[in-house]
Amino acid sequence: MYKQKFKKLENDLLSSLLYSMSLGSHELFHSNVWSWLLNYNKEFVKIFFPKVKKDAISKITREEGNRDITIWAEGKAYVIENKFKSIPEEEQLNKYQRTLGNKFAEGCVTGIIKPHWIETKSSWSFISYKDLSINTNLSFAYL
Repeated sequence: MYKQKFKKLENDLLSSLLYSMSLGSHELFHSNVWSWLLNYNKEFVKIFFPKVKKDAISKITREEGNRDITIWAEGKAYVIENKFKSIPEEEQLNKYQRTLGNKFAEGCVTGIIKPHWIETKSSWSFISYKDLSINTNLSFAYL
């Protein structure tokens, strides 16, 4: 009986947006909320990766291999690297690609300032927080 009650409480917590929002700093806050949104409704993947179909997504992970969010679809990894307080290091993104090898499909860096070298990374795109807030507001129609 207690085991069932605990499992229900655990499930309630894991499905709670407020719980996800409370788990960390500003950077973690955004990553946790995006992860929650992506798990809540996989249509949100289109904000970061427009070509990925929601039905192709098999799982969404947080901090797998130190990557902020990894979306697994058809055996490929789509990586979101969230930078709220810092600018991403090019080597960090290169490491993610090397580690994933041929499983790496595409990456998306988020942040306030676009890194000057992002244009040279054909496998990576950049979305500013400003654009994310606009796209996210429009995407709430998916809910």
